[in-house]
Amino acid sequence: MRRICTIEFESLWVGSARLRRAVGPAKRRQLKRCSIDSDLKPSGSRGRTVGWPAPSHEAVPARLFAQHVHQLHADGGAGLLRDWQTLQTAQTLTDETQTKLVEQVDGRMMRVPLPSRLYRARTALVPPAYHVDGYRRARAFIVTERPGPGTSSEGFWRLIWDQGVTTTVSIGAYQASVTSRLPPEAGQARPCGDLELRCIGDHLQAGCEVSEVVITKRKKERRLIMYQFTDCTESGLPDDPLPLLQLVRRTQVTAEVTATTTATATAAPPVLVVTGLDGRGAGLYVGLATLLTQLSRNQELAVLSYCQHIVGQCPRLLGTLEEYSLLHECLLERVSVGETLVPRDSAQTYTERLQGGGRHSFPYPTAETQYKSVIALGARHFTVVSAAKPCNEAKNRSLSFIPMEPSRVLLPGDAALEGASYINASWLPGYRVMREYILTQHPLPSTVIDFWQMVWHYRITTVACLSPEVCVGCGVFWPSEEEVIRGSNFVVRYMSESADCSATYKTSWVIRSFLLQSTAGTTDDVTARVVHLPLWPEECSLDSVMEGVVGVRNIQGDRLNPLVVVDKYGGTEGASFCLLSTVLRQLEQEASFDIFTFAKLYHQRRPGIWKNMREYLYLYHAVREWLTSRGHGTLRRAGSCTSLCENRTPTEVSVTGLHGVMV
Repeated sequence: MRRICTIEFESLWVGSARLRRAVGPAKRRQLKRCSIDSDLKPSGSRGRTVGWPAPSHEAVPARLFAQHVHQLHADGGAGLLRDWQTLQTAQTLTDETQTKLVEQVDGRMMRVPLPSRLYRARTALVPPAYHVDGYRRARAFIVTERPGPGTSSEGFWRLIWDQGVTTTVSIGAYQASVTSRLPPEAGQARPCGDLELRCIGDHLQAGCEVSEVVITKRKKERRLIMYQFTDCTESGLPDDPLPLLQLVRRTQVTAEVTATTTATATAAPPVLVVTGLDGRGAGLYVGLATLLTQLSRNQELAVLSYCQHIVGQCPRLLGTLEEYSLLHECLLERVSVGETLVPRDSAQTYTERLQGGGRHSFPYPTAETQYKSVIALGARHFTVVSAAKPCNEAKNRSLSFIPMEPSRVLLPGDAALEGASYINASWLPGYRVMREYILTQHPLPSTVIDFWQMVWHYRITTVACLSPEVCVGCGVFWPSEEEVIRGSNFVVRYMSESADCSATYKTSWVIRSFLLQSTAGTTDDVTARVVHLPLWPEECSLDSVMEGVVGVRNIQGDRLNPLVVVDKYGGTEGASFCLLSTVLRQLEQEASFDIFTFAKLYHQRRPGIWKNMREYLYLYHAVREWLTSRGHGTLRRAGSCTSLCENRTPTEVSVTGLHGVMV
């Protein structure tokens, strides 16, 4: 047997030696490269896909992943450090291989070739790029560097065109002083070699900037969507996993839409992941996108196995220990509560499943899991400093609703005067920006000036007031026709008052307009409208709760100025109004909504706003009833906001000047 094996080995060696002499070194490298490429392609005879094989013996079942993460964090994160050191060893071996084989593909280093002849002799113009596998899909991503300061981006755009990229993702805030803007300005075009770039629009999403670019070459066009994730701390990483999970979900939906236009899913173009100058964020995004796919299909996760696989393909994907820990935190968030993005057509089904099958059945298994996750507050989020100071205690109506320090609204004032910058108000994220709403309490007599100072400083144009005027302790905080409120550098004057209602007449509101003028004459005037909904949502039917939100939304328009929402304590009513307004915008843009994500983000910024699970489920019921009854309805409003609705006669409606309620 040994003799037979020796003869076969010698014959193979002689055959390979003859092949080397026959084809020469250049042809031999080409054959080797073709052989590797053929190994990466799917095998039609076996019918299996390639890419990361996702071995099950290295994966952790989803039901045990929480316990696995807890063990990694035990003993001061010893398990995380051990895994990260293992990845460092894999990167060292990869770097040594890369120095020996610069222009060869050895099966691990997946360097992207340059098909364009214009750039083969000028490799310095093209940033190094690497193919990275996804879940059972080879070359699902391309990882490259962002063009540095003072360098041309021509090679970057050539890489996008040659590889057929339709989606790019960048992690980290854009800094104009360090890096240049990659796409042109909105509505503008610029040449880039033999390519022409034209930005047809920029869109804002919470924690993310989206640019849509059309690339033209010789009358051929291709659309490119560029995501720039900006919700990062000074370390270059997100502070919370929820906005990052939203980014991954949006880019995956974009990739799925692109894949539907191709013959097979494996023919879908790769996603280009752009690393910053420090190289952070790319491994986090690639790992999340792939492992979330594995979780949805197999209900298991192999984090270390996949990280070893991609570090072997691209050394820049090895992030810091904090990045590796954040990857586990994001995955644990998804494993704990499951998918929370609800399609518009599945609102009824999802709400029933959330309640465990019956409207009045207890307990609610899925709803209880979500609610506990919503109100879970980490130690890093609970930072109360200014609200607990003795000088600020009198400015709070209740210590149950106070702002956390990172999301506290700051007032301009003398830094030497203690408590001068404090107001009981919190920033809340919306669909477009992370600071889209200001949730605050009904101003106390001693804080009325502070409230208008906030309106003046942040250029507020719309205020939604949900607290009734006749409530004990809630007085009028705006000036009358004969009064003027004077601040440090501004005055507030009364302008007009009007009333309006929804199309079904079930919800009504009063609009009071005020003019804020600078006493120094150095700042432009601000017109602020206080929209008073004193009966929202207590006296609204479930199918009309969204009507008040739509009314304020139409008054606010598409302005990016923050919307101030006022209720008695700055609590549940105001937070529900902000969340439903965010859901309304999300439904318009994505035809789906995510109540869980924003409910948790709100609780982190203002703990205590969701007091029980019934209030949390109320949000789902309100959205469901709105979609069922009038999902496509519009308000029948007057042409101006200074008169009653034109489709009701004065004899049908009388308006009380005190409450603004149509009776």
